[in-house]
Amino acid sequence: MFNLFIFIKAVLNISVNAKNVYNFLVVYLFEGDMENFNFKNFWNGLNKLERKAFAKQVGLSEKYIAIHVRYLTRNVSLQSVMKLHKACNEFGMNVSLEQFMQYFIK
Repeated sequence: MFNLFIFIKAVLNISVNAKNVYNFLVVYLFEGDMENFNFKNFWNGLNKLERKAFAKQVGLSEKYIAIHVRYLTRNVSLQSVMKLHKACNEFGMNVSLEQFMQYFIK
């Protein structure tokens, strides 16, 4: 489902290249039937050391990720979402950007 508020907030908070903006728009406007990725389950599956390393790689605090990203209590900037996606793949999730973005569209 398309959420205009998240879209506008993300566009206003980003300073990324045109390719990332294009990918973002494609995901939000043309979401398809894809297997859902659940960041909450991924985060809960990490041990304390993995969470610390993940947070450091993304540039967000463990507490911020545990509360605001895991439970979607705040709108996460597109730049942070891109870093989270990259880190998830580096931690072995092998999830596409489209699948990852689905988690933030609720």
